[in-house]
Amino acid sequence: TLDVQVYTVLRFDILVGIRLLRLLTKVRNLSGELVIFGINEPLNNLLIITRLHNIFKVFKSRDEAISFLKSIS
Repeated sequence: TLDVQVYTVLRFDILVGIRLLRLLTKVRNLSGELVIFGINEPLNNLLIITRLHNIFKVFKSRDEAISFLKSIS
């Protein structure tokens, strides 16, 4: 069973970044994986500039994200 929870980030700021890192830690402590998908170009560029794209799995679409999650489960 694949449990997918979708979080939409409307505005990316430092607090959102910290929350995402905390959420990632919690999910990984439960042997899970956090993925991000469907973000706009400015947010994707921000993830690249801050090098957070190396920490989070980022996908263009929900289907790609789910395929990835299924492949690792």
